[in-house]
Amino acid sequence: MRVSLGQLLEDVAVDVRLAFRALRKSPGFAAAVIVTLGLGIGANAAMFGVVDRLMFRPYAYLRDAGTVHRVYLRSTYRETTTTSSYTEYARYLDLKRWTKSFDEWSAFATRTWAVGVGEASRERQVATVNASFFKFFDAKPALGRFFVPAEDSTPRGADVVVLGYGFWKAEFGGRNVPDEATTTLLSDVLAYPGVPEHWSRPAPDAPLVPVIPVIFAKEARTYTFFSAVTTLGTPQDVTLQELRIECFFPMDDETARNMRLLTDAGM
Repeated sequence: MRVSLGQLLEDVAVDVRLAFRALRKSPGFAAAVIVTLGLGIGANAAMFGVVDRLMFRPYAYLRDAGTVHRVYLRSTYRETTTTSSYTEYARYLDLKRWTKSFDEWSAFATRTWAVGVGEASRERQVATVNASFFKFFDAKPALGRFFVPAEDSTPRGADVVVLGYGFWKAEFGGRNVPDEATTTLLSDVLAYPGVPEHWSRPAPDAPLVPVIPVIFAKEARTYTFFSAVTTLGTPQDVTLQELRIECFFPMDDETARNMRLLTDAGM
């Protein structure tokens, strides 16, 4: 038997009218039905949002999400099999060293730590990652830089941290200058055992930053210079406008002494 679309819509309209009529006769039952439907729809929507974010939607700024995979390890102990994404750092290094199926590896773990100084400290969600973690994302730091593999060495790397954008804005107001809290935190770090003394008291002859050294090698000697470029202020001539004078200066006593020897030798 074939049913036309018009007949189907008419039957639906009749069913809806009958349902509303029945609900109007029993207000308590109607309220229970509406509340149950609302809770059911809300719970399903919330659960779908959680599942969508955890299982289907890739992380924000993740580069080439289709080729990024999370590795889970399965182990059996006393006939009980467990699956986990957590493992020892040594196991991670073994996987990275001996597995050739992946182009890049990264390790990360999330923890809840107290962040701040004194009574202003609060528990925050913190992620510990290695330097290669940032290669998986297209996001760039709004200020400063990410840490590099040289600062990610074992058993103890450099004391560096990457602040989330929201935390940076909320706690530091987007400032890029040290404040009292930052200075206090730096003092606490410098007070740790094993911190080199010259970190807190630089040598008087240490070069000031920013300085990019120019290094030359000649006859087993090393010459280290920094340069200064001089221009003419408000020139009235095109040739003078384009004139640049670059002078090189020794950055250390050894370079100065070697340059004097070269000068005395007539080279």
